[in-house]
Amino acid sequence: MNDDEPDEMAKPLGKLLRDARKARGFNQRDFVEVSGISKRTMVNAEKGLVNVRVETVYAYLLHTDLTFDEVWQAFLPPRHRTGEPI
Repeated sequence: MNDDEPDEMAKPLGKLLRDARKARGFNQRDFVEVSGISKRTMVNAEKGLVNVRVETVYAYLLHTDLTFDEVWQAFLPPRHRTGEPI
């Protein structure tokens, strides 16, 4: 993998971010407006096409019910995911 390619955690994290946004009832346009992230950033993050920046994760933490523990679990390799709070 080169530096331009997303790592293996990008897709699970993207799904988590998308699910959290939708669970709060935000469509893409409204989430972009309230969070301040660009639509391109949001779409690429939610599709797992990029390695997500801390600032983007923070926007989701602030504007959804997503928790740090859930984000952390998405970064762990599958065999280490417990679902238990850290």
